[in-house]
Amino acid sequence: MERTTGTTEETGSRVETAKETWDRLEDIDGKKIQQDEVLVKEARNLLKVKDVLMAASTPLEIYIPELEGKIVYCRLTYAEMAEVAEIEDRVEAGMVKLYRHLHKADASISEESVRGLPAMWVTLMNTRISVAESRFLLPALNDVTTISEATRRA
Repeated sequence: MERTTGTTEETGSRVETAKETWDRLEDIDGKKIQQDEVLVKEARNLLKVKDVLMAASTPLEIYIPELEGKIVYCRLTYAEMAEVAEIEDRVEAGMVKLYRHLHKADASISEESVRGLPAMWVTLMNTRISVAESRFLLPALNDVTTISEATRRA
């Protein structure tokens, strides 16, 4: 079936009808809603997927008191986490997860350099990142300063 868009005259009349309908729109108090106000509210409330995707690649810093320093990492996407979850060896999965977090923030970080870190550091970094990334799930963790506090409160 061929789709037609109509003549300029038909399109113009549809636009006029839409404008008339819009002009008749009233809120619950019976006051006329201004088109600009509604559009501004919609624009403010609109979740922009592009912005969310950009946030996944925005570098973040986290302070690790046990190491007396900060690390820079990026959030992993669902697809990246799914790939890590497929790794059966939990130690290897932790190493790959940390590498991906760090490498995504700084492409000069190699997998070999992350594999060369002490195991305790890998665990500390992964734990700190995990706690930071899940604070929205557990508001009680928002003021946690040590891993032992996070464990006690969770």
